[in-house]
Amino acid sequence: QAPELDLVFVMDMTRSMQPYLDTTKSTLANLAGKLAAHYSDNGNRASRLRFGLIGYRDNIKTVPGLEFTSRNFTPQLVDPRVLVEILDSKARAALVGSKDYPEEVYAGIKSAIDETAWRKDSLKIVILVGDASAHDVGHEQNSTGLDAKALRRLARDRQIHLMAIHLKDPRTNYDHAIAQTQFADLTHVQGGRDKSA
Repeated sequence: QAPELDLVFVMDMTRSMQPYLDTTKSTLANLAGKLAAHYSDNGNRASRLRFGLIGYRDNIKTVPGLEFTSRNFTPQLVDPRVLVEILDSKARAALVGSKDYPEEVYAGIKSAIDETAWRKDSLKIVILVGDASAHDVGHEQNSTGLDAKALRRLARDRQIHLMAIHLKDPRTNYDHAIAQTQFADLTHVQGGRDKSA
């Protein structure tokens, strides 16, 4: 029997994500549905599969109009149907822009690690979905005091697996290499291959 699976999506909800948001939400909803069907088809109870959603924007101390730096939309992990409802009703891009292009990616990851109601013996996976790099340690908008490698170690210590999907806007080529490196540092498996896309 497959283990319990807790899968948490960490999604960029800044204004720059607006062109991608509907497509991303649809993709995540489809993935959730396919995983649920797979669990059912293989004789496992669908209740063994649970989902979470964390949204992140940028540091609200710098731009209060962003509403939140990171937000946990699922204090308790939910089934695929509820995840789709949350994606439809609550996952939206900010109405105001950030101060600069990088976002508080690391705040979103840390929220997923710390604030998710992980089940004790589940397979724990976090999937980051974003189009911009993160504010590194020392930047005034870095609210966690952590960088990608520190977050990767924190996740590893709690047996949480990190993956990333990097959406590349052709208008922001200057940021791609920075984000690619950070996402790879977050998701690198010792002795394995980087999981950044």
